[in-house]
Amino acid sequence: MAALDRAYDGVTDVVGVDFPDYPNVGDSAIWIGTLEYLRRRQIRLRHITTGRLYDPTKIADYVRRGSTAIMIQGGGNLGDLWPTHNALRLKVVRDFPGTRIIQMPQSIHFQRDDSRRETRDILTAHPDFVLFVRDKQSLALAHSLDIDAILSPDAVHLVSVSAPFPTDAVLPLFRCDKEKAISVPEDLPTFDWPRGGPAVVKIHGKLLAVLSHLHLQRLALPLSQLFWNLEARARLREGVVLLARGEMVATDRLHAMLLALAMGRRVTAFDNSYGKLTSYASTWLQPLMDHGILRFADASDRTSVQTRFRAWDSQEDTT
Repeated sequence: MAALDRAYDGVTDVVGVDFPDYPNVGDSAIWIGTLEYLRRRQIRLRHITTGRLYDPTKIADYVRRGSTAIMIQGGGNLGDLWPTHNALRLKVVRDFPGTRIIQMPQSIHFQRDDSRRETRDILTAHPDFVLFVRDKQSLALAHSLDIDAILSPDAVHLVSVSAPFPTDAVLPLFRCDKEKAISVPEDLPTFDWPRGGPAVVKIHGKLLAVLSHLHLQRLALPLSQLFWNLEARARLREGVVLLARGEMVATDRLHAMLLALAMGRRVTAFDNSYGKLTSYASTWLQPLMDHGILRFADASDRTSVQTRFRAWDSQEDTT
């Protein structure tokens, strides 16, 4: 994390932007890893905002001090595949031209030239925007757009996880969104990240509803500041419990792969729609691939994929 240390040199306080208030365990894991980084550096998190609640006037109250930076959540949404996140990023950069803005490690993917140009023009115009990317593919793309970028691993590597003894030979966890790239046999039970939300999320929602009913909406943001970190930890815990069921984890989610590896599980990975997992693994995880702890299936060969699923389902795959 030496590159991050240099970016935060002289920073005593941060405002966190784009908190993941949605049921994605991976993004919650990134947030928890980021909190751990701030704790180690003794940097105070003064204010948190989600994309939905972003208000530049509230952030301005904090960043008037020169030692306060804006920190944007890391992840896999720099580009036009998840346009809401990128639109928020570009708005923050435009709203705060005189403030250091640190984009925590991201993967980059664009589908349209106009999106590439807009992102390039806005990011390169900011005099103190620091972009961290988490894989070599994203680094090359940033440089092709004349955007300065620094290679750094995902913040999830700062998360400590412990896993109970596995109960199943294989835990298959596959995405159901626009990054999905493989067809899983319909008769094979699979999982994705839990969608309902842990109890703390439901409690938070009920308290917000009570404040609204009492016309005390001004208290909603202070209340949420207290709950969001609890929610992220609870989502992460749910994801770890799910992954821990498998002696081996089969997945096309980057953070399912990384969390499972951190728990000491073997992983068979399938790439997402734009090569995010293989790019990350080739950048940081080559020793694990060399030793067979992490391996990639050929997602382009549907017959091979289905054969492997059948082997897992019958517990015949022992390699």
